[in-house]
Amino acid sequence: MRMDEVATSKKSKQNKESEKRELLETTGDKLCREAEIRVAKRSRTSTGSANEDAGESTLNDLLEFEKWYHDDDHKYHMERLKFDNEEQLLRRQQSTQLESIVGIMPQFLNSQQNRI
Repeated sequence: MRMDEVATSKKSKQNKESEKRELLETTGDKLCREAEIRVAKRSRTSTGSANEDAGESTLNDLLEFEKWYHDDDHKYHMERLKFDNEEQLLRRQQSTQLESIVGIMPQFLNSQQNRI
């Protein structure tokens, strides 16, 4: 009965972690699209003016900032995903160790009772 509970809890944890990972990945894609839309909107609204060079440099600065923002945000999400994966791996290893201890425990108790 206990092994069934362990298996179901393990599956539910894996499902939650996979949903979390998918959410992070879709969030990253969404942020990329939003940044592209912001740049496109700003470039559309800044039509030719008398000071076209200044407008062009402003647009280039804005584009550069949006690229930097996107790269920085992407880097953060990838680091977060890497951290979550490492944490998940550590939890799996700990769970495996605990399951092996739980599996050995009845044998140990039986051997101790046989000594008495």
